[in-house]
Amino acid sequence: MPRYNLNHQDVSTLVSGLLYLALNTEDPKEHSRITKLRDRLLNKVNLDTSSQDQSSHDDNIDVWEAFS
Repeated sequence: MPRYNLNHQDVSTLVSGLLYLALNTEDPKEHSRITKLRDRLLNKVNLDTSSQDQSSHDDNIDVWEAFS
């Protein structure tokens, strides 16, 4: 499986898109599912970036590493 590095703007775009989908769905279950997905994404990415050494931190996030 290929690995993708996303920068913080990419992650922000994904989170904004998920928020848009959650706000525009009429199904409460779908809203909850999308909101939980957005929260898990933010949690995983924030944990990954906070655990990295600041001196070696570039602006890219290894998404596959965050979820492994």
